[in-house]
Amino acid sequence: IESRAKEAIKNEAIFITFNEYFTERDLVESRLRNAVVARWDDPPQVHATLDQFLLGRISIPEEVAVKQLEAKIQNERNDREQYLQDAKIERELTDVEVNSILLEKDKLLRTAEAEAKVTTAKATAQSHKIIADAERDGALGLFTAAGIVEQEHKIAFAYIRTLMERGGNNTELDISYLDADSVLRTKTV
Repeated sequence: IESRAKEAIKNEAIFITFNEYFTERDLVESRLRNAVVARWDDPPQVHATLDQFLLGRISIPEEVAVKQLEAKIQNERNDREQYLQDAKIERELTDVEVNSILLEKDKLLRTAEAEAKVTTAKATAQSHKIIADAERDGALGLFTAAGIVEQEHKIAFAYIRTLMERGGNNTELDISYLDADSVLRTKTV
């Protein structure tokens, strides 16, 4: 009877997980009891009835406990390694995102600077055009008011005006109008 009971328990125990022995004790007792009853009913049938079946203190062999502990430690190491790898990947992804943001910032700054230079250049060109148009209109008005019609006189006036506008020259010119008949007179100051 005892050998058949041990045999039934050993044959059924291989299908029970290690954790089930500790977490689902009633289920384990029921499975082992049913295995013993089924084995006793095999021919030649024993003349005994299993009234109660209780699991007592389960003794785990030292080598099994060591293997279980090593497995738990290895699982913890694996989890730690996975965590470190995930953290490294996350840092690299963050670096990539930061780099893309910095590149986008540089692109926007360069674009803004280029657009500002273009706008400044357009504004400068427009202001030079406005000044040139004003000078032309002013010169035409002056020529008309002074009665200057000859091309030589217009060129001379442009030359004198150019000399006056040169700031680095030591010679300054004073232009004054004499009368309606004379165009203009210059003198060195």
